[in-house]
Amino acid sequence: MKKMLLAALMAATMVLAACGSAAETTAPAQDTAVEEKTEEKAEEAVEETAEAAEEEAAAEENDAENNADNNENAGNDANAGGEAAAAQADTYVFEYDGIQMAVNMEAAPVLEALGEPVSYFEAASCAFEGLDKMYTYSSFEVDTYPEGDVDYISCIYFLDDLVETPEGICLYMTQADMEEAYGTEYTEVNGAFVYSKGNGELSFIIENDEIVAIEYKTKVDYD
Repeated sequence: MKKMLLAALMAATMVLAACGSAAETTAPAQDTAVEEKTEEKAEEAVEETAEAAEEEAAAEENDAENNADNNENAGNDANAGGEAAAAQADTYVFEYDGIQMAVNMEAAPVLEALGEPVSYFEAASCAFEGLDKMYTYSSFEVDTYPEGDVDYISCIYFLDDLVETPEGICLYMTQADMEEAYGTEYTEVNGAFVYSKGNGELSFIIENDEIVAIEYKTKVDYD
């Protein structure tokens, strides 16, 4: 009996030893599997972040291209409108930052291309049903008059010498400069030297041999 008990005890000891050895062998394997899974998840997270960054960069580039296209189209529309107005009216054209404009042409494409004005003023028109409007930009002013549901440019007025006519004349130049660019076929009206072309006029006011005002204006009686 004692021999049997001793044998059983020895067998149990051997089983316990075997279990301990198996546990020691399994634990490193489990740790390795956990580490591998953690690394895989970290790599997946890095890849997802990189993909998201690429998608965001692509979206921003798309937006920038679309904005550039829209601005270019607006400028092209304004240029086309200016050229058409000049061709139809055979009048003087003013150009600013690649945007052409002339009196009696439709104002909307030009105003859209020019962007937000520094200031805006409107008043009931004396000659038409609707509003006369005044858009002031940094170096010039654009006035409009209504005809039906459409506004047309009535006047373009220079505010400083940072802008010039396509012929190269700006404020504070001399009468000789003006005559060299436009000739002497002008009419003097109330101190202004007025050049007439088609349905528009280009007016210069000169004081002490210095140009103090430059204005493109329509011959349409809108006052």
